[in-house]
Amino acid sequence: MELLFGYDAAVADWVGARIQHVGAGGFGPCVAVGVVRGDDLVAGAVFHNEIKAYGIGEMSFAATSPRWATRATIRGILAIPFVQYRWRRLTAITPHDNHRATKLLEGLGFKREGVAREMFSSRPKVHGAIYSMMAREHAALMERLK
Repeated sequence: MELLFGYDAAVADWVGARIQHVGAGGFGPCVAVGVVRGDDLVAGAVFHNEIKAYGIGEMSFAATSPRWATRATIRGILAIPFVQYRWRRLTAITPHDNHRATKLLEGLGFKREGVAREMFSSRPKVHGAIYSMMAREHAALMERLK
């Protein structure tokens, strides 16, 4: 697995196309990183909705398989918001019934903060599970992943 940088729009479109409530081109200004295996893009992370003055932003993610998740790829992806941009908080929002996503976020150390009721208009009665990771929690995760 290798990380792919410099193709923000293409990776963001690929991720957006795999997230039902986003669609291609739906992130606006963003930075994205892909995970490639050979010539295939197998996962992507999009960092968007940044508020520089507060040091915060949001991450959206999609993958074709869970096999993208190596220690090196996780470290590389999460280095972007916390090391490169020095964000103090990273937010991720996923449909509450997306059990793979909630398991991944919780496994990485994101904390569930709450629920945004009926957040996804394309899916009535599907709520947004709101997760966050703080810079200090990122540092602890990086220690675990050494």
